[in-house]
Amino acid sequence: MSNIFLTHKDAYYKNIKPVVADYAYRGKRYHIDFALAIGFCDKNINLCDFIQIKRKTDKVIPLENNLCCIIFDCVDAKRVESATQNLKKQMNTKCNTEEFFIEVVTCSEYENDLKMFNYLFDDLEHFLLNKSYKTL
Repeated sequence: MSNIFLTHKDAYYKNIKPVVADYAYRGKRYHIDFALAIGFCDKNINLCDFIQIKRKTDKVIPLENNLCCIIFDCVDAKRVESATQNLKKQMNTKCNTEEFFIEVVTCSEYENDLKMFNYLFDDLEHFLLNKSYKTL
């Protein structure tokens, strides 16, 4: 599973980059924070079908059926925790606790969107490698 994500990582970034660009611009120009999240579920379900975003300025970016990115607009570290908890609850309804992965980073932690993206996918890769070792 990990190799699939590694071979498609550039394509995923190309899908995410244009959407994140507007948020990154606003972040640099107006100091409006945003967060980037990645969600993955082992089950072959479409995460975008059940992830409910509450604000029009947040975006869900599908990458695969069971893999997506979410952009939370205008969030600081405290508010991103709340958004993450809501997302975990939504994912837990469709995926068993051990079958899903979610990670969130804020723009204030990284100097650009590529570094945010790389951190998220490195963490996902680590999760998948550890999961495969546990199941052997």
